[in-house]
Parts: sequence; structure tokens; C-alpha cells
Amino acid sequence: EKKSDGSFSEVKTVKSDSNGFVQFKPVSPGDYVVREKSANGYILDSRDYPVTVKAGEISRVTEGDNTIINTLNEGRVNVTKLVQNNSGSYIPVPSGFQSDFNDKFWIEKFTESSKWEKVTIGSKTTYSLDGNSQFNVNLPVMGKDGLKVKYRLVELVPDGYSNGNRPEDGFTQEIVSGKTYLYKEFTLTPLKTNELEVKNNKGGTLKLNKTVWTINSNGTLNKNASKQNYRFKLYSSEKNGGGLFEVNNGTIYTTDGNGAIT
Repeated sequence: EKKSDGSFSEVKTVKSDSNGFVQFKPVSPGDYVVREKSANGYILDSRDYPVTVKAGEISRVTEGDNTIINTLNEGRVNVTKLVQNNSGSYIPVPSGFQSDFNDKFWIEKFTESSKWEKVTIGSKTTYSLDGNSQFNVNLPVMGKDGLKVKYRLVELVPDGYSNGNRPEDGFTQEIVSGKTYLYKEFTLTPLKTNELEVKNNKGGTLKLNKTVWTINSNGTLNKNASKQNYRFKLYSSEKNGGGLFEVNNGTIYTTDGNGAIT
């Protein structure tokens, strides 16, 4: 109710019925403001609705159909997993490799204590890929503070894979106890779907076969000389040219009896 000094004091709190109808009665004639206090899974309407109550009349809060509309406090994130093929393009994970990603994804939210914590929807906390190399999650858009919830997608990168996302894709990477984690922050819009793509590179195998030929004392060529215990280091060139760097610093690879290193 509006007081003489222009301020307002709370007069009455009521709940809507099963049809969504709200009635304040009895109410003394005067100037009031109607405010929504809770929305039960919907986004709270923070607007004030002024209304003047007159004796013997039913006062309407809004013009027209006298309806206040709430939006469902829910949005969806749809995640698509891509891996690099032999030609360097990124494709949905082939069915034969999808099990590599079982329970490797989850969603975290940023809490009031400035920490990230896992989000559980129903009984589900971690996610796997469906037949389309995707999964999706429905999440609240707004927090109790009336602000958008900040989420992040987390992937525990499976062994044999690495980060394939570009810097401009907005992912960050963290290595903890030898495990690689990828993070992508996002927010949601009510009743909309936020599409995210996560790219991985699948590690390949490099095999070297050492061939050794020697000259016998009689000058003939010996093609069956020992191929064992030859030692190598592995180097890689920087992207877009530049110098070489040792891939696994200090690691020496030694050929077996067949001259092979894998």
C-alpha cells in the first residue's frame, strides 16, 4: 500500500489458484502496487503493477486481459562432439569410438562462493554421447539472485585424445594428475538452445623400421646385420614453420631385434 510519504508497506500476500487467478480481498480503497514474490520454476516478474482500489469495484492490475505472463526458467545446451579424421577435417565421433567418451562430460555452475560445482539434474551428473555424437541438458537460466547462472561444460579428455579446439573457440585446458580437462563457459536464454561443439584430435601411431646394411670382409653386401639397439629421439616442427622441439624431452627410443620402434 502506498503511504502518504510515497513509500510502500506490504499489506497482504496471496497465492494463485490452480487456474492462475489471484485475488486480494478484502482491501481498503487506496493506491497499491502488486509485486510477484516467487514464480515456482518460472522467471520472476520484477516489475511493479500500480493499481487503485475503489470501494465496491473490482480493480484490475493490468489493461486488456488482466494477465501477467511468466517465462519458464529453463534453457537447453546441446553439445556435439567432433574428432579429427585422417584428412584433418572434424567429424562426429564414429560409432566404434563413441564408448571412449562414456561419462566424460558434465556441467558445472559458478557458485556464490566463487567456486565451480557439478550440476546434478534428477539423478544424472555425467553424460555420454548418443548415436548422433551429441547430448543435451535442460538447465535453469536465472539464479535466485535474479541474474543469469554462469555454467561451464567440462570434458575429461579420454586417453589417446587431445584438445582440437582453436583459441578463438573459447576453451581452456587444465592438466591435473596427468588427466586433461577442457572447459567452455556459457549462459542460457529461456526456451532457447545453446549449441556447443567440442573438438578432439585422436592420437596416431608412429612406427620406425631401421634397416642396416654392412660390408663383409670379402667386399660383399650384408643385408642381415643386426638392427637392434639403435637409438633415436623424436622431434616436431612448430606450426607454420619455425624450429624443431623435442616431443618427449629426454626420451630415447631404442630399436628391437626387428629394427622397429613404435
